[in-house]
Amino acid sequence: MNVSLSRRRFLEATAGLSVLGAATPLKARDPSRLAGQPVRYQGETAYATPTICEMCFWRCGILGKTREGKLLNVTGNPDHPLSRGRICARGLSGVQLYYDPDRLKKPLIRIGERGEGRWRTADWEEALDRVAAGIQQCLKKYGPNSIAHFPHGSSARYFKELMKLLGVSRYSSASFGQCRGPRDTGYKLTFGTGPGSPERTDFDETRVILLTGSHIGENVHTSHVRDFSNALSRGAKLIVLDPRYSVAASKADFWFPIRPGTDMAFLLSLINLLIREGNYDHQFVEQHCTGFEELKHAVAYATPEWAASVTELKAEQILQTAKILGDARPRVVIHPGRFSAWHGNDTQRSRAHAILTALLGCWGREGGIFLSSPISLGKLCMDKPGKPVNPPPRHHPFIHEGYPFQEILKASINKTEDPVKLWFLYGTNVLHSMPVPEQTIKALKQLDFVFMTDIQPSEPALYADVILPESIYLERYDAPFKVTSAKQPFIALRQPVVEPLYDTRDPYWITRQLAVRLGLESRMPCQTMEEALDRQFSEIGSTLAEVSRTGFINGHGKPYYSSGAKPRFRTPSGKIELYSHQLAQAGLDPIPRYEELEEVPRKTLRLLSGRSPYHSFTRTMNNMWLTEIMPVNPIWINNKVADFMGLKNGQLVELENRFGKRVGPVPVLVTPGIRHDVVFLAHGWGQVAPDLSIAHKQGASHNNLISCFKEDPATGATGLRCNYVRLVVDNQVVSAPTPEEIGIEPRAEVRPISPEAPVLLPVTPQELESSGLLMEMEEEEELEEEGC
Repeated sequence: MNVSLSRRRFLEATAGLSVLGAATPLKARDPSRLAGQPVRYQGETAYATPTICEMCFWRCGILGKTREGKLLNVTGNPDHPLSRGRICARGLSGVQLYYDPDRLKKPLIRIGERGEGRWRTADWEEALDRVAAGIQQCLKKYGPNSIAHFPHGSSARYFKELMKLLGVSRYSSASFGQCRGPRDTGYKLTFGTGPGSPERTDFDETRVILLTGSHIGENVHTSHVRDFSNALSRGAKLIVLDPRYSVAASKADFWFPIRPGTDMAFLLSLINLLIREGNYDHQFVEQHCTGFEELKHAVAYATPEWAASVTELKAEQILQTAKILGDARPRVVIHPGRFSAWHGNDTQRSRAHAILTALLGCWGREGGIFLSSPISLGKLCMDKPGKPVNPPPRHHPFIHEGYPFQEILKASINKTEDPVKLWFLYGTNVLHSMPVPEQTIKALKQLDFVFMTDIQPSEPALYADVILPESIYLERYDAPFKVTSAKQPFIALRQPVVEPLYDTRDPYWITRQLAVRLGLESRMPCQTMEEALDRQFSEIGSTLAEVSRTGFINGHGKPYYSSGAKPRFRTPSGKIELYSHQLAQAGLDPIPRYEELEEVPRKTLRLLSGRSPYHSFTRTMNNMWLTEIMPVNPIWINNKVADFMGLKNGQLVELENRFGKRVGPVPVLVTPGIRHDVVFLAHGWGQVAPDLSIAHKQGASHNNLISCFKEDPATGATGLRCNYVRLVVDNQVVSAPTPEEIGIEPRAEVRPISPEAPVLLPVTPQELESSGLLMEMEEEEELEEEGC
């Protein structure tokens, strides 16, 4: 762990990387065809095309430089409204993705058993005919509920709309159910809208930042990290709650190594203290909030002494935090986080974040959470589908993106009345993003038909009947990105920098070809992506050619409430709801309350995971440049625990969960910067796809240890931090020490019972919707619907 960087130099521009020496020859491209503008590069003329990165889902603006049709390098676009010229190592390594010899090159049709990874190449006509026939047979035999799809990323938009046109309603997005779904829902239940993606944190004007488990600096959302770093350079205070000494924690004024799963107790105590001391924004609460008296009563038990006993922090630390926040209001950022599927009570924890933000008067105010700003864009060149007929029932009242993965998995394995028989995977590795991967493999083996669209032969490809290879982001157009979560809203264009290197196609073309074969050609009237884009831009008085020159269209922002404004929030009451009638009507707690977690099983360690700054999930693990920087994911372990177990830094170990599942080996990272009762393993490694020559069996898969989960009752999201491991050294299981064995005092048992929050009898989501209390939780037209 590198903690030597100063606050001021936390974020520096990533150094440039050398271009491949031996590139595959390409046919020359006429630079006037697209938006390539002449520039000087290494003393000669090259052409720079503005486009949007896809090495992660932050989608920074980039310039791709070419000469004679060859990709030379990728750099940041200094004119891009959000990233402003900065990109990370992943963005720079897009060159390596383009020239990756392991990429999918042609359509493939399975010839062996599922899981064997044996295919033959096919032309596009045969592959598309095979997919269309599989869909038609499933629709005819079982109906639209027998099809499920798993979309991820911006390009999935057209495929999602096609599935709706077919009457298919079953889909599951890892970006919702395994990442930010509970966060978005908690904020929508409180404010009527989510915190945005990019998150609308006003780092430019803030005085205090509170992070609870948010790994800024390791998820490397570039503009976010830059603004965060600038805030620290200007003197903003940083308070970090994290069991691990993360990069952000190393820059903090206060790092509190909180007991995992007790963030709610800390947040409720802050709320209670602010109310008790009167150190909240009285005017903002009186004008814009409802349910204050109910909140005041409900959190009265959350004293700092009680919270200290639960969190294993000191009461003085909680008191000090409350005073710092209250004194700095409203210029306080209570960061909403992103990955929020932790322990099963996650929507309620996000509600606590939102309530704290409201009490401090930070919503729509300078230095807090700024407002989204609208910007106009024409409609997709695709008919809007109607509502599906007889969709499967929803069992979670506030899931607003598809269905929980575990429900689709159950319907795919068991002989239910409404079985799933076909899976379509788009840009997602379900064996690394969804829990209980052994059950996912079981489903993939017994489905009637599986097809996928991707750019690389990942593990799910081993089970696919047909694989449709997509052109990478540097080779294609995409639907425009409408970014309303910026102080100045804008529309960004992804456009090709180079011609496709292989026999791959863009997502619109693939979708339309399937639509033609499924009798839906008239519902997608535009022949090409270019025609579709030109039509969208024409509706706002522009053209594709005009937008291509700069790569974006700027709008006009209004990030703050004006003085004396009386906004109406998109909640049933029209106000910020500290007490949620929607939750009460659904039979859930209308005000968050602390629920004690299970104790860590004796002799085990709780497994935590997160992102690496050099990789995006599994999608970058086959990138040579990035793998050279971080080839494996070491297991973080507390130094006292390591000493007790006889482990040395760098020693290779395996990890085994309670169900006997093992992964590794990986090196041990011994550090005092992590609690004694947890270990941390970065996500994305441990792929076994044999055709990924660099990623194959590198590091350990965190997801292969996720054999159980806790379900969020509001959204169905799967809390993943209920898995525990032991370490295996030389094939011998080594048990973790008890706290007493390493000199740590046992936690005091001071846990008063939370007062029961008033709830109404549970009702179905359909009854709740007809009651008029359930707000519209539609997918928002911004980046947050596309990825995590």
